[in-house]
Amino acid sequence: MNNGLYPNGLNHHRSLKFQKLRKLISQNQAKVKIEGLYGSSLSFLLIDIFSSLNTQIFYLSNSKESASYTYTDIVEFLGEDNCNLLPSNYRNYKNKIKDESNVLNRTKTIKDLTEKKAKIIITYPEGIFEKIPNEKAIKDKSLNIKIGQELELGNLNEKLFELNFEKDDYVQEPGDFAIRGNILDIFSYAYTNPIRLEFDGNIIESIREFNIDTQYSVKQLKSAKITPDISNQN
Repeated sequence: MNNGLYPNGLNHHRSLKFQKLRKLISQNQAKVKIEGLYGSSLSFLLIDIFSSLNTQIFYLSNSKESASYTYTDIVEFLGEDNCNLLPSNYRNYKNKIKDESNVLNRTKTIKDLTEKKAKIIITYPEGIFEKIPNEKAIKDKSLNIKIGQELELGNLNEKLFELNFEKDDYVQEPGDFAIRGNILDIFSYAYTNPIRLEFDGNIIESIREFNIDTQYSVKQLKSAKITPDISNQN
């Protein structure tokens, strides 16, 4: 059991029934029927299983509202690093009205799914109605970069166009990039903030996340992944 992840104050959920249920799930039993879970009991069960097995858990809720409630519940205990919500791309699924925040979160979650990160992934029917690209397609469409890497800025410019990024004077939303001298700003769908690359000739000298409003650095990075919109592709 990963005691570092297990929330304090939830020891009463390590009952014999929970232990038996955890064992059945860990053994990949074809069917495990669970009844009598109310309120946050489901969230505690998912937390218990994840904290014990420390593996990727995929939970399909019956509605967007229920999924959001469970996600919020779990994040309160485990934090955003251990739980993702796989939303639909659309704010209104019937009218196909896209939500850019959903697209960003969906792309980040798909990335974590394909990298098999140990997380609780929560979704709902509309979230799985839309196709997810296979692992090879995602790798082919992503670009890994690191400090010290030799990369000609002109070639990178062309590659970004191929990945359907849009060039602008300043980055404003995921999918934008901008070049000013030896600096490349790009809003990759793999990050909440845009990233800034500084070049010394053809060598990447620094990589950092920055705040889109203040332009101040948020985090220094040794490497980064440039990921286009892969939220709904064949």
